[in-house]
Amino acid sequence: MFPLAPSAPPLNVSGYNTSDSSLQLLWQPVEATHRNGRLVGYKIRYHVTGDLVNFAVSESRLLNTSLTGLLPYTDYVITVCAYTGAGEGPWSAPVIIKTDEEVPSRPPTNLKAQNTSSTSLAVAWQPLSDSFFIHGVLRGYQVSYHRVD
Repeated sequence: MFPLAPSAPPLNVSGYNTSDSSLQLLWQPVEATHRNGRLVGYKIRYHVTGDLVNFAVSESRLLNTSLTGLLPYTDYVITVCAYTGAGEGPWSAPVIIKTDEEVPSRPPTNLKAQNTSSTSLAVAWQPLSDSFFIHGVLRGYQVSYHRVD
C-alpha cells in the first residue's frame, strides 16, 4: 500500500498577537482516520490581507508556531496544512490575526509655534494621515517643550 497525502486539514486553527511584529499560531492535528500515513509536519501559509500575490510559507513539526518579522498593526490571513511523504493535504479555513499596535514611525510635519502672549504659545502641525506610519489607532499627540535662555 502506498502512502497518501492527508485527506483533511488540521483542526481548530487559531492564534493571537504576541507583539507588534509577531503572532503565535495553534492548531489540533488532523484526525487519525484522515492522516493516510505518518505525518511529516505542517505548512503554514500567510499573507497580508488583500495581498493575493506575496505568500510566505513556514514549516513546523509541532502543533504551534511563531510567525515573526511581521508588519505592525496588520491583518494576516493564515492557513495550515498537514503533509506526509506523499504530499500536502487540504489547507485549513483561513483565520485572520492582527499584529499589535506600535508607536508611529515618524512625527507630524510642518510644526509651527507662535507666541500669543508673554506667557503662552499657539502650536500647530500637520497631522499624520498615512496609516503606513501610524501603526495603530492614533489617540493623540504629546507636546513637550522646554525653556531656552
